Amino acid sequence: RLGDPNVPLTPRGWMQADKAGEFLKKFYDENPSPSGKTGQWPLIKVSSFVRPKQTLSGIFNSIIAHGGLKGKPLIHNEIDLIELGYGLMPNLKTGDERIDPQLRQKFADMSKLAHENAPVQSAPPFGEAPMDQYNRVKRFAANLKAGADAGEYDDVLIVSHGHTMRNFLMSWFELPMDAWEELRKRKVDNCDVMVIEQNEKGEWTVETIFDGGTGQPTSYKPLEGIRRKEIDPADLPEVPAFLKRKL
Repeated sequence: RLGDPNVPLTPRGWMQADKAGEFLKKFYDENPSPSGKTGQWPLIKVSSFVRPKQTLSGIFNSIIAHGGLKGKPLIHNEIDLIELGYGLMPNLKTGDERIDPQLRQKFADMSKLAHENAPVQSAPPFGEAPMDQYNRVKRFAANLKAGADAGEYDDVLIVSHGHTMRNFLMSWFELPMDAWEELRKRKVDNCDVMVIEQNEKGEWTVETIFDGGTGQPTSYKPLEGIRRKEIDPADLPEVPAFLKRKL
C-alpha cells in the first residue's frame, strides 16, 4: 500500500548494500578510471525511488567506514532510472480487497494473456510496458554518452533497479527486442555490480564483478551468447513457397 516508489529496503537489502560498498571502496582504490585516477569518487546517478536511494546510502556509509574516497561526491537524482511501472499488478497479486474479486481476476487474466503474446510491448493495467521504460532509459543512456564524449566525466556509478539495468544494457549495447526475454532469464541479484567499459579496440564490454546475493567478487558475462542487432541474412524468416524461385 506504500506504492512502489516508497517501498523500503529489507534488512537483507541493507546488508547487501553494505557489502557492495565495501567491495566498491576496494575496486576504486585498485582500478584507475579511464583518465588514470584511483581512489576518486565517481559521478553518481541514482533512481528517484526510495530503495535505490537507501541502497546508495548503505554503499556510501560503507565506503566512508572503510576509509572513503578522494574528492567530493556528486550525486544526481535521475527520474529516468526509476523502476518499471507495474500499475495495478501488485494489487492484483496480493488480493487487494479494495478491488472487486471478479474484476481483479479479469484484469490478471488479461494482463497474463497480453504478456504472453507481446512481453515487450504489453503493459499491466495502469502500468508501463518494458518498451516504454526502454525509451526513457535510452534517453538517459544517450545523455550519459554525450556527457562522457564532451569530457564532463569518465567514471559513473549508476544505482537503480533490475528491469532498469536490463533496459540500460539493451540500449547501451543496441540489443534487439528478443534480447529482453533472454536477459530476464539471466542471473541478476540485488546489489550486483557490473562494469561497462571500452576495451583497447574501443569496443564496449560488460562484466558482472560482484555477486550481491553472496556478497563475493565474481566474473560473469551477462550478455554472453546474446546476439547484437545485426541479423545474418540466413536467419531471416523463410519466404512462402509461392514466392520461392528456382536457382
